[in-house]
Amino acid sequence: VNTRKHPLGIPPPSEKDWPKDEEDFFLLDPDRERDALPQPFRMISKLVMQVFESAMEIIERRETLREAQKLKVQPPKCFPTAEFQVTERANCLAVSGKYVFVGLSEGLAAFNTCDFKDVCAWGAAKTEICAIHALDLGSECHVLLAVDEMGLVWLFCFYKESFLLVKILNEVEDISQRSTCVEEVLSRGGDYAGILLQGNTKAWLEIYQLPKDSWLTEMEKNAGAAEGSACSETRSS
Repeated sequence: VNTRKHPLGIPPPSEKDWPKDEEDFFLLDPDRERDALPQPFRMISKLVMQVFESAMEIIERRETLREAQKLKVQPPKCFPTAEFQVTERANCLAVSGKYVFVGLSEGLAAFNTCDFKDVCAWGAAKTEICAIHALDLGSECHVLLAVDEMGLVWLFCFYKESFLLVKILNEVEDISQRSTCVEEVLSRGGDYAGILLQGNTKAWLEIYQLPKDSWLTEMEKNAGAAEGSACSETRSS
């Protein structure tokens, strides 16, 4: 009989060979130890845990974003302090100096920002104003560009709570040759006005130099004449 002189050695177990599912098994109470779930319930349990962990990650991410938003500087909230009433539908408005100009369904209206009362209105042409640009020229004089529903640009001068229609910039006799205003703008000092016009087949830009000094002189003369006539009527009466 052939026999081995040295018996085969059995290597001792190492920690890396231990199954991960049974780590610290000797610290658990045998009465509380649970058997592993059979398939497919074990896979379902893992899927449920993955869904739960993904949901927790999303919640934590949203909480982090919410806290970051709170740390940002919040813009100030402005609330209305007063209101003014208009008799017609208001389409647009522009602020210039101490006045608010409102484009109405039939004309223009000016309101004083001190008491928000209607100080002047213009509706001679019964046209609907859809856009307004206004600029304070000083000396209680303001220049306005108003665009109506037909695309016509109305140039106004507002002086001492009175409207003066200067000109319709893109008015033509032949309606078929009429161009509509796409955009209008006033220069910073009020010396120039630019309007972008759209025709049937082309578009172009027109620049106008505004004689604001002559407007002011004319408005002062008209105001003086009106005061003089009012004084003469008072004396005669």
